[in-house]
Order: sequence, then structure tokens, then C-alpha cells
Amino acid sequence: MPFDHATALPAACYTSTEFFAAEMVAIHRRNWFFVGLASELASPGAYRAIETVGGPVILLRDNDGGLRAFANCCRHRGSILLEGSGRIRSIACPYHAWTYRLDGALIAAPDMERTPDFDLTEHGLARVRLETWQDLVFLNFDEAAPRQDAHHLADHLRPGGYRHKGRDEARMHDIKFPICEREELERIRRLKAEVGGKLAAWPQHFQCAL
Repeated sequence: MPFDHATALPAACYTSTEFFAAEMVAIHRRNWFFVGLASELASPGAYRAIETVGGPVILLRDNDGGLRAFANCCRHRGSILLEGSGRIRSIACPYHAWTYRLDGALIAAPDMERTPDFDLTEHGLARVRLETWQDLVFLNFDEAAPRQDAHHLADHLRPGGYRHKGRDEARMHDIKFPICEREELERIRRLKAEVGGKLAAWPQHFQCAL
């Protein structure tokens, strides 16, 4: 199908609560999504707290120089652990002072020594899948999803389309994507079936170029 024949989504896609719920489950929480630049977290302890389709997440650089992502909630009472961005040596919950290393391991849980069979090693932060391509950082909440490099991002970027720049210079229109791949269209057609066919006529193709 030629690109200039692509059509927009039907209006119901933007207002249907059923479609939104199914879309979150079937697409957004099963696919890789961009969250920032690895160079923004350059040194050990650097972190940034972000909001995502799967809930609040902490991006950080651990003491070994690796990038990590964790659910931004304490394993005790679910309190938000960090806000904004900065540098830290450990992660301490502001509620009951449960404390975690930068690798997510729980190292202190005040008063929990009185709880029978409580094991610190079983209550580390919930990990979120993270992968990088060039300087770009991606997350995925689906443990069964294929690796990010399997998407062959380089094959989808037009020659000269992506140029690494500073954050202030970066513009999304520098990255050009072709029409969605066939398997993505099939995924969305299945999504239509999941919401019971309540939407208007479904387009054959839709535009993904920015």
C-alpha cells in the first residue's frame, strides 16, 4: 500500500474506554517504548523518575556503570521512592525507611526482623526490562517480548534521518519511520476483535511517520 494512501484511525479510537483499556494491554505494555538518553545518566547514582504506561519507574546508573529500571514504589507499602532527577547512593523509602541498593536489592527493613521468615533477598525492587540502542533507552513491561535489537531499528531509519545531537538540539522530525510493519497491523486488528467490534470501520493502514 503506498504511503500516501494511508488513513487515520477512526474517531472512536480516541474516545472509547474499551479501546483504551485493550490498547494498553495489547500494545503499550507489550512493546518497547523510548524513555530517554543513556548519556543523561552518565555517572553512578544518577537517576531520573518518570511516568510510563505501566506506572512510575526509576531509571538509574548503578555502581558498576550499568543502566537499570525499577518500578518506583516500595515493596512494603507501595510508596513512591524517588521524584525528579539527581544523584543518590541508595534508595530509601520516605515512609518506613526500607532501603535499597542501586541494583535494586533490599538492604534494610526496620522492624521486619520481628516478622517470622522475612527474607530481605526476596523483596528487592521490581525490575523493568531495559535495553539501549545507540544512546536511546527503551523499556518494556512484557517479559516475553522479543529483544529490542530484533526490531532492527537501523533498517527503519532513513539514511541520514538520525543524527546524534545534544538534547536541546534533538528534534523528533529528524527520525523518519516507514509505515507500520505487517505484524503490527495484525496486532492491532486482533485488538479490534478484543473490544468486540464496537468501533467504526477499521482502516487498512495507518501512518506512523513523524
